[in-house]
Amino acid sequence: MKTLRSLICLIVITTVLSSCNNSSVYTEPNADVEDRIEDLLSQMTLDEKIEQLSGMKQTGFDTKDNERLGIPGFHMTDGPIGIRWNRATAFPSGISLAATWDTALATRFAEALAREASAKGRNFLLGPCVNINRFPAGGRNFESYGEDPYLTSRLAVNYIKALQLNDVIVCIKHFALKNQEWRRTEIDVQVDERTMREIYLPAFEAAVKEAEVYSVMSAYNKVNGWWCSENDMLLNKILKEEWGFRGLVVSDWESTHNTISAANHGLDLEMPSAYIYTPAKLKQAVTSGKISEKVIDDKVRRILRVKFESNMFDGQQEPFDTAIFHSARHKNLALEMAVNSMVLLKNEHDVLPLDLNKLKTIAVIGPMVNDAPTGGGGSSHVTPYYKVSPMQGIHKIANGKVKILYASGTLWPLTPTKSVSQESMKTDEKLIEEAVKVAKAADVALLFVGTNDQIESEGFDRTGGLQLLAEQDKLISAVAAANPRSVVVMYSGTTVLADKWLSKIPAMVQAFFPGQEGGNAIAQLLFGKENFSGKLPFSYLASYDQSPAYKGYMDSSLRAPYSEGIYVGYRYLEKNKLKPQFPFGYGLSYTTFEYKGLVILKTGDYTFDVSLKVQNTGPREGSEIVQLYVAPNAPAVDRPLKELKGFAKVKLQPGEEKTVTFKLNKRSFSRFDAGKKGWIADPGNYDIIIGASSADDRLTKRIRIK
Repeated sequence: MKTLRSLICLIVITTVLSSCNNSSVYTEPNADVEDRIEDLLSQMTLDEKIEQLSGMKQTGFDTKDNERLGIPGFHMTDGPIGIRWNRATAFPSGISLAATWDTALATRFAEALAREASAKGRNFLLGPCVNINRFPAGGRNFESYGEDPYLTSRLAVNYIKALQLNDVIVCIKHFALKNQEWRRTEIDVQVDERTMREIYLPAFEAAVKEAEVYSVMSAYNKVNGWWCSENDMLLNKILKEEWGFRGLVVSDWESTHNTISAANHGLDLEMPSAYIYTPAKLKQAVTSGKISEKVIDDKVRRILRVKFESNMFDGQQEPFDTAIFHSARHKNLALEMAVNSMVLLKNEHDVLPLDLNKLKTIAVIGPMVNDAPTGGGGSSHVTPYYKVSPMQGIHKIANGKVKILYASGTLWPLTPTKSVSQESMKTDEKLIEEAVKVAKAADVALLFVGTNDQIESEGFDRTGGLQLLAEQDKLISAVAAANPRSVVVMYSGTTVLADKWLSKIPAMVQAFFPGQEGGNAIAQLLFGKENFSGKLPFSYLASYDQSPAYKGYMDSSLRAPYSEGIYVGYRYLEKNKLKPQFPFGYGLSYTTFEYKGLVILKTGDYTFDVSLKVQNTGPREGSEIVQLYVAPNAPAVDRPLKELKGFAKVKLQPGEEKTVTFKLNKRSFSRFDAGKKGWIADPGNYDIIIGASSADDRLTKRIRIK
């Protein structure tokens, strides 16, 4: 009996050990990720490897599962400012987030995106969009974070970290230099390396080095003669080798051109399906030696690494839960973002905030009153379950206390798919006459004007350039003449030329594209329930000639020469002594702030701690965005007069004072030296400027770097 028990025990032990020996390391959640990758890769056939390198034609947003080995596929979704998968929460646009200058809010926003992506069964988010706003009428400027690489980088890093901590794969886009929509799949950007490194690549670099972003999307355009989807300099040398990017590079949709060139030059995953990375083409190239199987293996390793690190193998998929889209949590976040993003550009004679106790009649005029846009058009556009119009928001705040008069004032413009002819753009004079009549009968006239998702969109640059369409300029001028207390609320993702009427109105608000709660947000701000705190993330131009990007635009050569180099936005304006309508970083408040006590402590050869005190010297609570600029004195090479290198948002009660701190490092003072292939902090004097905008210096101290 004892012998029998021993025999049984031996058999059990042998069976267990045999089972352990036969198990795959890649199935063990606690095993090292790199060990899991190598184990799984060793068990894959060439056909199975190639299958990982493209999307599924059936959906265009998914990659295939490998059932034999249990490899899950990606489930992608647009977009960077909301989950574009049927209906979802329409949060404010990317440019709105940038106008908050609030990295903590960016984190909470990304956490909400992660919850909504999971609720839709999606694990791969195609965003954020971090292309610099070089061309002021760029069709997708509203999606990104403005003209400054430092502001863009800080928002992107926080956004990426929050999503990936919640096991949603982030795909930062578009790599690189995608700054216009006109002929976007053909245009060849001609740019020097210093310009590329200092202006257009920093957000991507920070995403890789600081946030360890899982994926990067290549752009449609060419850079210096090479398509971005097969650009060896961008994808291999800079992204993967220099920056140490360990994730995967995915193509923008249908932007892959050559199988061998794309494979050898760094593209890992073709979307939406295998047009160029077909099994037949890839296998033939491997067989002929034009593509090494080691190259294929590297791509598969990158894809598997992202799948392991994002817990696609081991995590539990959250159940499909549409309740999150109707939750107070997300509605309130959308409202908070909208409130914090809108910028008060002008407020003469303290016309705002409006006092319901002193008003009897309000005129509400313009094409946006009942149908304001939540966002721009294209792949980032989100269809919400509901949206609040300005009229609805005003009625909610007014609560029957004042009489509200309405006039559309203009025929709303056409979609860009139709001819934008002068005849079809004519305004019915009777509509303007009606608006004037309404304005004259009111104590204050609120004008809601601007653009929409048919005018600012992916696929084309802004219809009408920087002008307002449907003769809205004429409407504003007429209403302003009828009522001296006229307030313009502008919906747009970019500059709108205001020279025809700005001097005629006492107040102007930039609302951007504020999402589904936009109507509530603008009403709360106009009537003083909330205070303005947003500041411009781009220079609000006064004329077309304040942008060098128009030089060469729409050239028949299909080349876009970035001849202005590093001088983009406020850098260009300051160098050329041009005064924009409103400067970068500008925004008013219903209260006032005093800056004082600037202290700079040197903590290392290139490191400094900067501190100052900010006090609310006005009558009500408010938030101020304190900006730090670094200005080199007598630089050895041509450099911008100053550059943003720090910012902080501080909330203060009336009379309250707080200390604001910044840390500067070597990169804060550095320029890129193309000859030395690196960042150089030249010895010399530098001014540390603390300002309320790029044109409003409050405190300055000089430091020296040896």
